[in-house]
Amino acid sequence: MNSAGDKSRLSVLYVDDEEKSLKYFDRAISKDFRVITTTSVSAAEKILIDQSENIAVLISDQRMPEDSGVRFLQKARKIHPHAIRMLTTAYSDLQDTINAVNDVGIYRYINKPWNLDHLAETIDSAMKLFVKERKIRDLVNERKKSMLTLACSIGHELRVSLLKIGAVSWTVDNSLPALLSVYDKSDKIPYIGRDKIDDLKHTVHDISQEVNRSNAIIDMLLMNAAENNNQAFLADINSIVTVVHGTLNSYPFNHAQRSLVQCELTEEFSFYGTVQLIQHVLFNLINNSLYAINQLGKGDISIRLEKAADYNKLVFRDTGGGIAAEDIPYIFDDFFSSKTSYTNAGLGLAFCHRAMQSIGGDIVCQSKKNDYTEFELRFPLLNTYSVN
Repeated sequence: MNSAGDKSRLSVLYVDDEEKSLKYFDRAISKDFRVITTTSVSAAEKILIDQSENIAVLISDQRMPEDSGVRFLQKARKIHPHAIRMLTTAYSDLQDTINAVNDVGIYRYINKPWNLDHLAETIDSAMKLFVKERKIRDLVNERKKSMLTLACSIGHELRVSLLKIGAVSWTVDNSLPALLSVYDKSDKIPYIGRDKIDDLKHTVHDISQEVNRSNAIIDMLLMNAAENNNQAFLADINSIVTVVHGTLNSYPFNHAQRSLVQCELTEEFSFYGTVQLIQHVLFNLINNSLYAINQLGKGDISIRLEKAADYNKLVFRDTGGGIAAEDIPYIFDDFFSSKTSYTNAGLGLAFCHRAMQSIGGDIVCQSKKNDYTEFELRFPLLNTYSVN
């Protein structure tokens, strides 16, 4: 039996405390698949770390003295999340096992004694699934790299232009007072009008604001497109209120947009992470909300803080266009977008999801079309961290 796709270096790792089961499994399966076996959970974890690129299928017995199969597979999911996980047992606690494996992401449950044909077919199916998912991951990663390369190139060109605009603005700002002084003293220069002179004085400030706004948007786009962007900054303990205020002060609102944002920040809490990372999460949410409000023609934004027994949360809500119910399950996927704008790459919310998970938190969404969208950013309690 040969699985579709490249199996030449892919292996099946089987963990069982009974040597006889390991030998039986190896004899039955090794003619079709590369097999690695061990009686030790700790040894299996080391194998997963050392050979993560090659372990495609992971099978564990449920009852072992060192650990249960379910608990081991929970740990294995963090070590090697892409491996296809399966559980097997000869005992009668089937329903309890089924209830437990629903939280572990088990591909199949295999009862002992095995039907060898069924066992081989199940492993073959799991191997095919692993190969298929790996190809999809590779395609997505290549697309991300291409987008990042393109984004960096475009960002560089835009920054050069913005630098030139800023330089011109600086020159005008330094020359304008002298020019206006000469104008005020001369009666030979054509009359401009005091209102136009006032407009001219404000022009430099407006240009500087637009330059800062454009640079902030470039930063946001590059951070969204970058892989492992959360490693770019050093983590520390931060005040969420300070981060929210800093975000609102640095976001490039126009004159009308800032008044749409209302805050209720009385439930102050601290989190362990990076200021820049969470600010860019909020940048994305603000950006999406302003787009939704503009599309609907009305709406506002509210930000409030809440404390809970298990985690602290920032609730970000807008009363803009909302998200269709059928789109909600996919909004945190890379390259998915519910926006109709062809300029949207579908990376913003995926970035937010990765960013919150990188600090041990989460982000969830509730929405009703043409009514509201609410994001709940969940921050781990500080006492759940081990900070060195």
